[in-house]
Amino acid sequence: MRLLPCVDPFFVILLATGAAAVVSVVAPSFLHEVMTGHANSSRPDAATRAVLGQSSSTVEKAGILPAAQLGALNGLLDAVGSFKEMRASGQHLRGKDSVRSGGTAAAETKAETTESYGKGPKVFFLFLTYSGMAYTDLWQAFFEGAPKARWAAFLHCKDQGLCQKQLHETNPLDVRIVDTVDSEYCEDLVSPMVQLLKAATKDSTSDGDKFVFLSESTLPVKPFAHVAQDLAIDQNSDFCIRPEKTWMTVNKQLPSWFVDTLRKDAAPGSQMLAPKLVKSSQWVVLSKDHANLVIQRWHTVKGTDSPVRHHSADDWYVPVWAGETGVFRQNGDINFMRVPGQQQVCADEWVIFAALYGVMTVHGRASLPGLSSQELKLVGSSAHQQGVCRTFDTWGSELDEYPDAAHVVSELSHDAGNSMSCPQDCDGMHPAEFDSISTQGLTALRRSPYLFARKFGENVVTLEQFRKVILAS
Repeated sequence: MRLLPCVDPFFVILLATGAAAVVSVVAPSFLHEVMTGHANSSRPDAATRAVLGQSSSTVEKAGILPAAQLGALNGLLDAVGSFKEMRASGQHLRGKDSVRSGGTAAAETKAETTESYGKGPKVFFLFLTYSGMAYTDLWQAFFEGAPKARWAAFLHCKDQGLCQKQLHETNPLDVRIVDTVDSEYCEDLVSPMVQLLKAATKDSTSDGDKFVFLSESTLPVKPFAHVAQDLAIDQNSDFCIRPEKTWMTVNKQLPSWFVDTLRKDAAPGSQMLAPKLVKSSQWVVLSKDHANLVIQRWHTVKGTDSPVRHHSADDWYVPVWAGETGVFRQNGDINFMRVPGQQQVCADEWVIFAALYGVMTVHGRASLPGLSSQELKLVGSSAHQQGVCRTFDTWGSELDEYPDAAHVVSELSHDAGNSMSCPQDCDGMHPAEFDSISTQGLTALRRSPYLFARKFGENVVTLEQFRKVILAS
């Protein structure tokens, strides 16, 4: 990256991309915020959100950059990332000093960068698998050169014996396997998630640590340094929240005294509604505070500490969001509401969010502390995906409600080398799976706002492709 002289009131940034060069014009205010580490990812400023990797489509709609320059925006993200890494390691733009004594300066820079790179929050990669990890060679390439103090990998297997055998034969990533707990697709994949959190949090030493849930068919689509840097921006959790129409109404009448209390505490003019469970992707990224809170509340959420004498093993117990006062409490204790099992939405798509924030009961918006997108549009307010989505997947339908995923799918459709199991409309139970992907397809994922992508079938991505596209600087 080369910074050209500032042309007030904009910075002009020249991004070299192979033989071509793309010029992007960017307002200095948010660029300065990003480079100095003071950018707030929850700000409504569309350009800031895009540079932080959240939504290129937002930038196009806002008219900040024309569509032709959106590719350059993704390059800007990488360039800014490199700048932030330099700043974190104590390097600054020194003017004439920056060219002093070639070899000595380069050696000092490398030493400083390496030392800084080895410090900072840790990312815990938590794999949910049936019979072990796939693409271990690609994951090994992803972690090459990454300081061991910055990451750890944990594995939950449905077939623990098979996984133990696999890891006994070869374990280049030093993956730690946790004891298998009972689980069932859709009905309860949350118990294995909590099992992974229990093991990983014991190894956590920083309040900024992050806990990333991944499937065996998931691959990273950014280099490790990019992933670690993005996740270290704040100490919030990332939930990819589905459109409001997919949220589930709980078929349970709230007690009148409970409703009266909520109305008393709610903002003037707020309208009460039947309890709604917010639906999100299973593939969340939790902060350390939230990881510990899920563990702390787990026995109650799962029903093992239920105050109800007669309840189904499938029932769940979650708090109720009471607006500005947070989750509802009675005499200082959280009041947990019973949610009958066998709901229309898979448990892993709502239980983690509900364990932290509870059931939503009012229209309008909610300010949710600890969430990357701290303001959530509630019932009647949002027809589109909300939150921060770290893992790409697609169900092939209603893509207008998922603008970032739609942009990736559109790019993939332009190359015959990309093939998916259900590009138009999946069966509703499983997302589309990549049957093949070209270099162009991987490049689309590399340039997207996502850090990870799924589902990849067996032998779809080669190590050569992965190094050339995903790990390229």
